[in-house]
Amino acid sequence: MRMKPAYSGHFLLLAMFCHSVVSPLWACDAIIVGRAASADGSVIVGHNEENALDRVLEFHKIPRQQHPAGSVVRLQFGGQIEEVPETLSFLWSENPELSYSDGYLNECGVAIVSVKCVTREDSYETLVSRGEIRNGGIGYMLRRLVALRAKTARDGVELMGRLIEQFGYADSGRSYVVADPIEAWLIEVARGRRWVAQRVPDSKVVFLPARHIIGEVDLADRDNFRASPDLINYAVARGWFDPSKGEAFNFRKVYQTPEATDPDRRHFRAQELITSKAGNWPPREPIPFAHTPHKKFAVRDVIASLRDDKGIASIFNKSTQEAAVFQLRDKMPREVGCIYWRTTGRPDISVLTPWYVGVTSTPDNYGRRVDPATLLSLDHHFKPPTGTFDPDSGRAWWKFKTLAKLVDEDYVHRIKSIQTAWSLLEDRAFTRQPSLETEALKLWPKAPAEARAALTRYCAEIAAEACAKADELSAGLGAGQKDVRRSKSERYEKAILAFEAADKKNPPPQNAILFTGASNIVGWKTLAQDFPEYKVINRGFGGSHIADCVFYADRIVIPYRPRVIVFRTGGNDIQSGKSPEEVAADFKAFAEKVHAKLPDTRIVYWPMTPSVARLANWNRENKGNQLIKAYINAGKNMVYIDAAEATLGPDGKPRAELFKKDGLHFNDAAYKMFTPIIRPYLK
Repeated sequence: MRMKPAYSGHFLLLAMFCHSVVSPLWACDAIIVGRAASADGSVIVGHNEENALDRVLEFHKIPRQQHPAGSVVRLQFGGQIEEVPETLSFLWSENPELSYSDGYLNECGVAIVSVKCVTREDSYETLVSRGEIRNGGIGYMLRRLVALRAKTARDGVELMGRLIEQFGYADSGRSYVVADPIEAWLIEVARGRRWVAQRVPDSKVVFLPARHIIGEVDLADRDNFRASPDLINYAVARGWFDPSKGEAFNFRKVYQTPEATDPDRRHFRAQELITSKAGNWPPREPIPFAHTPHKKFAVRDVIASLRDDKGIASIFNKSTQEAAVFQLRDKMPREVGCIYWRTTGRPDISVLTPWYVGVTSTPDNYGRRVDPATLLSLDHHFKPPTGTFDPDSGRAWWKFKTLAKLVDEDYVHRIKSIQTAWSLLEDRAFTRQPSLETEALKLWPKAPAEARAALTRYCAEIAAEACAKADELSAGLGAGQKDVRRSKSERYEKAILAFEAADKKNPPPQNAILFTGASNIVGWKTLAQDFPEYKVINRGFGGSHIADCVFYADRIVIPYRPRVIVFRTGGNDIQSGKSPEEVAADFKAFAEKVHAKLPDTRIVYWPMTPSVARLANWNRENKGNQLIKAYINAGKNMVYIDAAEATLGPDGKPRAELFKKDGLHFNDAAYKMFTPIIRPYLK
């Protein structure tokens, strides 16, 4: 007899709606990078979570929990298992009410996410009547128990296998990714008690669409395969597989519905991204389980793949609620080495922010403050408190939801500016990562609590900055502005419009030398006389930051198609309080934006130099210079001018005779001095 589910009503309606109506329109997907295929030796898992209807995601840090002897774990549909004395801590992306959508990263660096698949197995009711599903089966709690108990990915695979065989899987089918800093496994499950797992080769990259992709299996090779003991015999008994035909057993062909064995468009597009080889649709051969990547993949590459909307199919869509990238590293404590990077909302309109597994909490506006035991209860998840789904402008989820709606009102014109803003923030996060981790690793041996506190503060600060920026961008769009940074940049709009008007009246030459930046570019009134052998263009606008140059590059840089760009700004950034790392990240964004459209243009960086008025800033300015120099030296079509020492006198202080009375801006003598320094870089 079928056991009555412990929960019914709204969440079951959601599950039925998603299965019967929405599945052709949305589907999660994942990308898994073996540690020998990654740029830093980490295992990397990327995942797009997609669901129908208007959802809300909560993001929590759950501490370890102690349980008295005799405690049990309740399963969603009425079953139960014995509780362990202590469970692990974990980061948790919760999708309230839903059974198969949460993501986890536990303190041991074990991550688990999933993708829905449809198998040919019979209905839930039929399998209950046959005894294939027992005590209601297992669904929601399967991944939660991995987060609570698994110390390695293999532990997780084995735990899942035991639970599936004990209770039977309640949903039609699903593919789970379970990974740790050493390895990643793909576990594919059919309704009932059959499952198979395959290890991701260390040197390969796997893309997981909403299809089962495990093919032929070698059950004797336990280093790379695991499965339910009757996986093949059950298929033979059901008439799905006939070994007498001489064909090898192939899980995806045998257990999947026939239409699901056809090529998948997202899978095809992902193969192009991973291999950097264009293909012809439909492919003549089945898409392989794993691919050799065209380069070593980093977190940036994985999130770029999750954001891809080119080719035959977009990897995300408007129902994507979170893009996650788990960076799992083995050569440092798990608390520092394992990071749950995630967007709040769709990856195209949101920013990737880091959450170290060693943090002690998440901010209140990301995850509501609730007693952990209550939060972990099935009642709280499937019957969330009143108001959980109500719009709330103070909460992170709704800040990005509001932004998405505004962007979608005029997507074509608005998305580029949004993505530029987020690119700058992400660049700063990646740039700051090494120094933060160095600090945490120094603290860890003797003061782990201080290290955790530092990681927690950092993640909270990045998250707060992201929320503030989302509010700023939404405010700009809500005021009817197409350019979302205009709220801060409108003071430069008159200067940019003046440039554009001058360009219409007297179009500047192509292949010229473009000087752009802040006031010390504006003040160089004798550029044409000082460089008579070149066609030069001056597009400096006073007070600007590097980010402003990024923002306006489409209007006053790229249209000129210059042969060389002489770039001079950054001091205003430091003066405003930006860190050297942020300045370097912004310069990187400028270079990437220019070279995406003008790959042959050489960028000459004229660095920040010490001034009389801002001498106190020089150490930070110089650090920014060195970070930019390192980036330039590692790249192409970029040059760094070592010009700072020219402005210093014998006493090591700025030469006052090179500045106007304000001690900040260069005078004619300074420009005459810099002319022969810069000239060789313009050839």
